[in-house]
Amino acid sequence: MSRSRFCRSRLALLVAVLIVAHAILLWRLADLQLLRADELREHAERQYQRLVKLDPIRGPILDRNGHELALSVEVFSVYADPSEVRSAAAAARVLARALDVEEADLRNRLRAPRYFVWVKRKITNQEKARVEALHVAGVGFIKESQRFYPKQTLAAHVLGHVGLDNDGQAGIEYSYDSLIRGQAGLVRTLKNGRGEGFYSEVVREPTGGAALTLTVDEVLQHLAERELAEAVRSSNARWGSAVILDPRTGAVLALANVPTYDPNQAQRSRPEAWRNRAIADAYEPGSTFKVFTAAAALEAGVSKPSEWIYCQNGSIQVARRTVRDHKRFGTLTFAQVLEQSSNVGMIKVGLRLPPQRFFGTLTGFGFGAPGGVDLPGESHGLLHRPADWSGLTQAMMSMGQEVGVTPLQLASAMAVVANGGTYHAPYLVERVAGRDGQTLRSAAHGPGRRVLTPATAASLRRILQGVVLRGTGVRAAVPGYRVAGKTGTAQQIDASGRYSARDYVASFVGWAPADSPALLILVAVSAPRGAYHGGEVAAPVFSKIALPALQYLRVPPDSPQPAPNGPSTLAALSPTLGRASARLR
Repeated sequence: MSRSRFCRSRLALLVAVLIVAHAILLWRLADLQLLRADELREHAERQYQRLVKLDPIRGPILDRNGHELALSVEVFSVYADPSEVRSAAAAARVLARALDVEEADLRNRLRAPRYFVWVKRKITNQEKARVEALHVAGVGFIKESQRFYPKQTLAAHVLGHVGLDNDGQAGIEYSYDSLIRGQAGLVRTLKNGRGEGFYSEVVREPTGGAALTLTVDEVLQHLAERELAEAVRSSNARWGSAVILDPRTGAVLALANVPTYDPNQAQRSRPEAWRNRAIADAYEPGSTFKVFTAAAALEAGVSKPSEWIYCQNGSIQVARRTVRDHKRFGTLTFAQVLEQSSNVGMIKVGLRLPPQRFFGTLTGFGFGAPGGVDLPGESHGLLHRPADWSGLTQAMMSMGQEVGVTPLQLASAMAVVANGGTYHAPYLVERVAGRDGQTLRSAAHGPGRRVLTPATAASLRRILQGVVLRGTGVRAAVPGYRVAGKTGTAQQIDASGRYSARDYVASFVGWAPADSPALLILVAVSAPRGAYHGGEVAAPVFSKIALPALQYLRVPPDSPQPAPNGPSTLAALSPTLGRASARLR
């Protein structure tokens, strides 16, 4: 082969190699700049910048008078960049001591191949000062938002609480989370080639959520909680619930449970204390349910208030079961059957009702279905359909057994009698307002659902005044006001599935003034020791709540019996209520 030909071959090979190399280079460039551009850009951004999410600012929750029940405050959280921490072991040792966190866990996090880890979220001012004094490389602070409940345990089961990331976990905080949580903010931090942070900017400021105005009145809530707690304590009871309604609208003015908890420190409380028994726990109501049997009988025309009923000296046989009264009653009027709470008399009246008619009236009162209150976890209660009734069911239901109700359900049903025959669903949120103060949503005050004729409701109101004047509820009397209501003493089911001979739910539900109700109050106390009848345990609590509540609402007395003069009932309210307490003096 000639030399010139050899040179040409080598040149051609070189050109071919160069073409292939350029093709590979072009393919590589296309791969990096076109096909994998987004992936590589994200990888580079992770190396020189980080985005930190800032908590949104939750909107405030106010009582019906505008007093703050929940608000958001600014706090600091401690973070670390493990790439800047010189010694993870040494940093973890001093930080754990300053912040009271687990040293081993923190040491592992500081050794992680990451650019951002939380050391401790939402610290106190004292903790911040201790960390600042340490001058640990790679450790810094970020402002966050923390939920704060200034009244501590007040209305805990209504408000609920939030988690570490400010997400609603119970109560109104959970139900309205999407409206009040706000929008999270973002902070971008840039790093140089040595991994050192040199620039931070707020990409998006956190924004506030909507504000809620509740129907709850903090003064009435305080009254309910104070008297209920004392009743549960003094009777060594298992739990208690109290509800105050405006029977004219269904607005919940107070809702209390014992045991309770501080939503500022929810994680330190037992989950049992979080349970909102007023809406979640269904129990057999006992004699308070006789009001609704009586209502069904009057509506159906199978009885009337003046009818005489033979109560068989306190005993009746129903399908092989003997039911007894708490006293040996002979002949009572229909009205006296309710006043004296005769099981025998009410069973005889209830058995006259056509089953479908009886069931239909009870569903009209809201039994067997949740009322739709603005809270999570509301129970349906228990109301069997007639097709599922046994030979005992109608008789037992007539006196409040084989049926389950929640305290709020029972209060809402009794409000039908108080207001003249109309059912209003209970509700807690009166208004939702945006950041600009404009109303986004408000409670709809419709005409309600007609359940009873006005005549039937009026008859029952007169009868239930007799319960307090002459019957089992005399200890519910309120000086200066006419009161109507009904006691209940219901056996609870024990672990064996039988009625307990020891555990009862003592209850009273009533309203005042009797003919023009301003408020309706239910008190239920579970498993009291010693006295256990509703008239002994719950009725006095009603009276202790009702008198100062009516005075606070400036409801004029309607009874010849004068109310006590002076500040004795109102001045006892806790001064921790701030501006609200000032209104009482």
